[in-house]
Amino acid sequence: MDSKNNLTRLWVFSAVILLGMCALAAWAWQQLPANASIPVHWGANGQPNRYGGKVEGLFLLPALTAGIALLFTLIRYIDPLRQNIRQSGKAYAITWIALVLFMAGFHTVTVLIALGWAINISGVVTGALGLLFLVMGNYMGKIRRNYTFGIRTPWTLASDTVWDKTHRLGGKVFMAAGLLILLSTFFIGSLLQVYVLLGTLLGAVLLVVVYSYLIWRKESLT
Repeated sequence: MDSKNNLTRLWVFSAVILLGMCALAAWAWQQLPANASIPVHWGANGQPNRYGGKVEGLFLLPALTAGIALLFTLIRYIDPLRQNIRQSGKAYAITWIALVLFMAGFHTVTVLIALGWAINISGVVTGALGLLFLVMGNYMGKIRRNYTFGIRTPWTLASDTVWDKTHRLGGKVFMAAGLLILLSTFFIGSLLQVYVLLGTLLGAVLLVVVYSYLIWRKESLT
C-alpha cells in the first residue's frame, strides 16, 4: 500500500467508521439524561471503576480513533525509513483497519452499556484483543524495518536481518497468543481472562525481545 489512492481509501474507510461512531454517540446522547454518569474504565473483574460525563463517555473513543488514523498517516511521512513503511503494503493497511474496527467495536459496547444493556465487557474486549493479535500476527512478517511500526528493539532497528527474523517469529508468537486469548473467553471466568491476557502478552513480548537480541548477537559475532 504505497500509492496515494490506497491511502485515500484508508481515510475514506476510517471516515465512514468515525461517522458511524459519532452517529451512535449522538443518538445515545438523546437517550441519556443530561447528568448521566457513563462508565469509562473497568477493573479486572469487569466492573466499572470510573465514570465520566456524556462528552467523555460518548465521544472520547471516536476522538482516539481519529487520532489512530492520523498517526498512521503521519508515520508514512515522518519516519526516517518511511519508504519501508510504504513498502510494508498490506501489513500496514490491515493493522490500520483492524485497530479502527477494534475501537469501533469497543465504542459500540460502551455505548450500549451506558444505555443499560447487560454486557460482559471483559469477555468482549478480551475476545476482540485475541482476534486483533491473530490478524496482526498473520501480517507481522511482512513489515519492513522502520522506527514507528512493528517490533522495535535496539537490535531489530540495527539490522534488516534481525528485524526480518524477529518479525517472522513474532508473527507466529502473536498468532498463538491471540488464539489462546480468544479461547480463554469461552472456557474461563472474566477475572482469569484478564490474567491470561496480561500473562500471554507479557510472555509473547519477552520472547520476541530476547530472540531479537540473540539473533543480533549471533550476527554481530560472525
